[in-house]
Amino acid sequence: MYSTHDSLIFNNRYQTTTVYMVYGMYNDLLAVFTNLKDAQEYNRTHLYGTGEIRIAKNIVVKL
Repeated sequence: MYSTHDSLIFNNRYQTTTVYMVYGMYNDLLAVFTNLKDAQEYNRTHLYGTGEIRIAKNIVVKL
């Protein structure tokens, strides 16, 4: 089995990105975005600003 780094070298169909996860008041994951502005807009419109945005960097995604 290859590590994540090896997969990126051997297969160009993978890429790393930063994701912004919006959590609700009961610590439940409600939405995931790749753009911070979209995450902030979701938090403002759907949760009235009460949600928490958590950032995860270097997440591997398949293209």
